[in-house]
Amino acid sequence: MKKRVDKLEWDKAKQDADDLKQLFKKNKWKYQLLGTDTEYMGLDRHIKKLQVSIEEKDKEEAKKDSAMIKHYIESPYFK
Repeated sequence: MKKRVDKLEWDKAKQDADDLKQLFKKNKWKYQLLGTDTEYMGLDRHIKKLQVSIEEKDKEEAKKDSAMIKHYIESPYFK
């Protein structure tokens, strides 16, 4: 997704963000088991912020949200 944002491929980035949101919704219960409330709620919040950043075509915010999403996904596994 970060590469799509860098290349300003907003339609593809939007689809990736939507797919990520659906994947999170489908597997939220697993993340709740592995992580803390802060982690899965933060992940949800940053996915939503990413979707807004992409809609607004805000490259810098989209990149920040992508980095935070990556952090929240990796954190339960690399503590």
